[in-house]
Amino acid sequence: MKLNYRLIKISCIVMVITLCITSILTFACTQNRVIIYISNILLNIFAGAVILFITSLVEYFASRKKDLETLMKFILDYRNKFSKIKYLEEVKLLNHDEYKKKFNKDDSNVELLLKVGNECDEYNKGLIKNFDKTIDAYIDISKINFNDFWDIYADLRFIFNNKKNNLKLYNEIFKYIYDEANLIRELSYHLNIYKTSDVNPIVMYDKIRKYQNHIFYEKELMPGEKLNKKNMELIKSGISYQTTWRKDKSSFFVYNKMTKYLDEQYDNVGKIAYFNNDYKN
Repeated sequence: MKLNYRLIKISCIVMVITLCITSILTFACTQNRVIIYISNILLNIFAGAVILFITSLVEYFASRKKDLETLMKFILDYRNKFSKIKYLEEVKLLNHDEYKKKFNKDDSNVELLLKVGNECDEYNKGLIKNFDKTIDAYIDISKINFNDFWDIYADLRFIFNNKKNNLKLYNEIFKYIYDEANLIRELSYHLNIYKTSDVNPIVMYDKIRKYQNHIFYEKELMPGEKLNKKNMELIKSGISYQTTWRKDKSSFFVYNKMTKYLDEQYDNVGKIAYFNNDYKN
């Protein structure tokens, strides 16, 4: 797309210059063999520029559509990866001493101490729903190679408002997704250690709970309280959500706002790719 974009600009410049010069030579200069000769050469150059403009324009729109469709595939792929991240509910985990006291465990020597520690970790893991699957989902995102993704951005050009459109796509899609993935890479550094070493699951649980505010929307509902109109419309639109109930009969309405955002960006790119303001996935 970048090459065709440049050829379109060059051909337009050549057409304007040659047309202006031939007009001056034809209507403002005394006609002689030299003037006519130069005018004919310039008109041939103008005709070649017109052909170059048309062919470049056709190839530009073909490349434009291909790049934007590829971008849509990347967005959909990232959306599916983020959708695998499950929301970790708030649970009361026990430290070593609390577990020992609750279940009356003996850790009077090193062997028993290690045994009770392992039992405590397994107990805590059992309290956290989808713990291992969620960790794997984060690690999977951290392994994404964005080279091809950024290649699309490098190739994108727009005939009208190129800077504005490129900056918009950069901020709302490319940089947004890349920055979020980098945050997950930081988190996954610790998760990989947890997967390969003996690390307390409470530490990982706290780190995930802290991070997930980035990608999950939470709305606490007191007993008898109903969702507002905006959230009800999201449910009707088919968004994947979950409701977590508490002992005090309050609840949490939760959905993955990252997948919602990527769904919206998928549609936005579709509108650009197919010149359709009503495009929907």
